[in-house]
Amino acid sequence: MKKRLIAALLAVSMLVPSGSALAVRLPEQRTERIYSTSTYINPLYRNEMTAAQLKTTREEDASEGSTQYVTSETELCDQLREDLVQRKSTITLHYQSNTYDKQDAENFFKKAVAHTGKPTEGDYLKWQYAGWEATQSGNVEGNTYYMTIKYTMTWYTTEKQEAVLDAKVKKILQSLKLDGKSDYEKISAIYSYVCSHVTYDSEHDADDSYKLKYTAYAAAINGTCVCQGYSVLLYRLLLEENIDCRFISGTGNGENHSWNIVKLGGKYYNLDATWDAGNEKPIYFLKCNENFTGHVRDSEYKTNAFYRNYPMGDEDYAETQKTHTHTYERPEFEWSSDLLSCIARFFCTLGDDIQQEACTVTVNENGTRTASCTFGGKTYIDQIISDTRRVEDIFTDVPATSWYRDFVQYVYDHALMSGVSETQFQPDGTLTRAQVAQILYNQAENPEVEESDRFTDVKKNAWYYRAVTWAAEQSIVSGYTDGTFRPNRAITRQEFAVMLYSCAGKPEVSGSVREAFADGGTVAAWANDAVLWAYQNGILSGERSGEDKVVRPADNATRAQAAVMMMRYVEWLESEA
Repeated sequence: MKKRLIAALLAVSMLVPSGSALAVRLPEQRTERIYSTSTYINPLYRNEMTAAQLKTTREEDASEGSTQYVTSETELCDQLREDLVQRKSTITLHYQSNTYDKQDAENFFKKAVAHTGKPTEGDYLKWQYAGWEATQSGNVEGNTYYMTIKYTMTWYTTEKQEAVLDAKVKKILQSLKLDGKSDYEKISAIYSYVCSHVTYDSEHDADDSYKLKYTAYAAAINGTCVCQGYSVLLYRLLLEENIDCRFISGTGNGENHSWNIVKLGGKYYNLDATWDAGNEKPIYFLKCNENFTGHVRDSEYKTNAFYRNYPMGDEDYAETQKTHTHTYERPEFEWSSDLLSCIARFFCTLGDDIQQEACTVTVNENGTRTASCTFGGKTYIDQIISDTRRVEDIFTDVPATSWYRDFVQYVYDHALMSGVSETQFQPDGTLTRAQVAQILYNQAENPEVEESDRFTDVKKNAWYYRAVTWAAEQSIVSGYTDGTFRPNRAITRQEFAVMLYSCAGKPEVSGSVREAFADGGTVAAWANDAVLWAYQNGILSGERSGEDKVVRPADNATRAQAAVMMMRYVEWLESEA
């Protein structure tokens, strides 16, 4: 049975984390000033950390100006999560909303560190900081709030330490030679490694000033930590192998403690590497709750909702399930909602193991898409017809009578752009530099790229890493003098034209952009040829302003305008061919 896999989070959607929003400008008239502060201490450290020990933010630091405000809570949390992954000590966010709550800073933070299934996000972030202080400042104009939140983080590891840990994690997993192994074999090997290579840090157990003991860094690099370090390292290693895992906090024999649950055969089982460290045979490995004695979860991990999302096995994972020979049937293919990727899942005939393989997806001339993968020495193929539904039936904000309807249909059908959610295309929303790089990368059919650390703010776990790396390799984009790419900065109409012009190989042009547009003189010198080329080839037509035709080069490009330019650009490529 074929299923369409709805892309989760932004991790891995075709274009952008769901909820990209229109940037707005702060009104000149301000009628009311708002300022508040809040402090949050990581719950696991409330007995070891006080508010006075956290780094603080001065009031004047929190009022720095910016004219770019985010209107989507989803995008705001995505930006916050990205900065957290990079271990930034100071994080500043700007947003516009019709409501204001002093708890916004805490609510946004909780959403940013929610479990995503990505190794360096979710619980990995949630349990690697001591706490934060935040300031919320801004103005209210009528019923609209223009707010700035500034977080000052107290981390237990630095970005450099995380980079060292990244390399160590890669070496650990390589040394375990997990390719081709079953999920059980992977879990067993990783668990055995942690239990045999990490010892409990009794030396610093009572030393509240030594905070590194709580980290995966201490566990993997120093080989010694407290329970939290064990749990976070296990979480990171298992997710690196695409095995779902959660960090569970609570008490062990009445004292603060942490452990993990891991998914195997559709159910979750308890693991406690701290208590199994040094044991000749594991005692707390793949246990059901009933047999996981001495452990009591914190309230958030024993709600009905949590158990619905993470159903526990009724019995310990049986020994017979570990040793039999797996026999797999033909896979079940799951396509992403944008049809750009597909995963083949192979189910053992005994029902206790699932293997999954990423497929190679090709687009055929007749519009169908083919997914293929090799597993167990055999090649498996699935074919699906591209989604031909009308966009007005998919997106509530794309009316059938709108001027951009046909262009949105084109980019959607050709998998160049998707919606910001299942029901919203957001035609008036803006695009970021990373999003445009992803669109052009999609048009190029997602070629392979060589790993590169070209930009300091483009990390290898970012959803746009491959697209930006490819665009830089092709000289379609460049960074700034400080070594950054600034992926979240909104892109202007003339910048979009330059990127398309670079994709086209920068063909020669003649003429003057001043003759084409009444405001042609405002086009930047570095964008003159690109804007003129785009105009002469029907890719950028401009707009009417009274009797004049204008291009408004410095205005942010909207998603609807991007759809128009992409359709016309692809048609130009086809005509050139």
